[in-house]
Amino acid sequence: MKRSRRVNVGIAEGSDDAGDKRLRRIVYSMLVVIAGTMIAGRIAVVKSSTGEVPFLSANDRSRWCTIASLVDDGTYAIDRQVEYREPIRKRRVWYTIDMVRHRGADGQQHYYSSKPPLYPTMLAGLYAIFKWITGAAIMDFPFMVGRWLIVIANLLPMLGYFALMLSLVERFGKTDYGRLLAAATVTCGTLLVPFAISINNHLPGAISAAVALYCILRLDEQSPSGWLSFLAGLAAAFAAANELPALTITCLWGALFLLKGGFRSAILYTLGVALIGVAFFATNYYAHGSFRPPYMHRGKGAQIARFDNARWDDVASRPGMDALADAIASDETSRKQASLSGSGSEQNGDEALTEGAENPLEIRETTKPNLLEVWNPRTQMRYAADDQRWPMVAFSLG
Repeated sequence: MKRSRRVNVGIAEGSDDAGDKRLRRIVYSMLVVIAGTMIAGRIAVVKSSTGEVPFLSANDRSRWCTIASLVDDGTYAIDRQVEYREPIRKRRVWYTIDMVRHRGADGQQHYYSSKPPLYPTMLAGLYAIFKWITGAAIMDFPFMVGRWLIVIANLLPMLGYFALMLSLVERFGKTDYGRLLAAATVTCGTLLVPFAISINNHLPGAISAAVALYCILRLDEQSPSGWLSFLAGLAAAFAAANELPALTITCLWGALFLLKGGFRSAILYTLGVALIGVAFFATNYYAHGSFRPPYMHRGKGAQIARFDNARWDDVASRPGMDALADAIASDETSRKQASLSGSGSEQNGDEALTEGAENPLEIRETTKPNLLEVWNPRTQMRYAADDQRWPMVAFSLG
């Protein structure tokens, strides 16, 4: 009876008795099995709303396009993927709105994913190995290849994340109730579980942050080693590369390494951060020919020519501009509906380009192949025409 009373008191006070620890670990294992089974089950049946591919949204399709294009086509341009139509219903099942368009190294306009290319490039390496082993291309066998890659890229790292976080829960928890509640939250109580069935930036960002946090907390337990500081820098920087707001905590962790680990630890941490930074900007430059993030390539196309305060009849009389006049005149619908936000379409339609009126013109590239945009800044009207119908415009305005 006395022994039983002591055990009960020990449990109530969060005793680290070996039996209690063994019981907690059994519960931890059950929670990991539950969470892992949920993720694996959902990956096994994941598919798009129309059922042709295992991709859920434009967000993950954008990354999948880059992965497929890098391995199968050897380029970051995703033109073939977004234009592909499945043979039965002719749907563009790889199409995504998360893309930009700009000139590639060949001088031609191409579509590119608007997502930072570092993480898709890493996954492309994984796909290349998978394709080398199995011989299966993802566009030919999207479900088999896609689901297995999600298992490898998401499920396996999630199991490692659970083990890491549960070790911290066990180490720093004060009571049985607190530890079990934290364990249930880590395994089943966050949005990482539903995110684990698609390729996204949130999962690697969270897992990387957990690795960095683990390294930080180890500083209080032992003298920091070089590998610990370097690993923390890699993890913290990769978290920031996937989740930009994590850049603030990356800087904060660097300060903690300096305060707790000294100058050497801070240097090694910085080297880890620098390595990820170089990889981030190098892949971005290789993909887009610029250090600017891909989403900064959005905006108005490059200006080909500008014609200020000229009468339309003078413009139309120039070589090559008669074809432009015909293109604009034949597109009544576009003239009445195409306008910038805040401009009345009825009014703009009435103020279309006419002979005898002074109309400033800007001619710009567009994101569509073989299309140029003609913009009248005064009326805020925009026109589009096939540049093959008036190829001499840029030269006739000089």
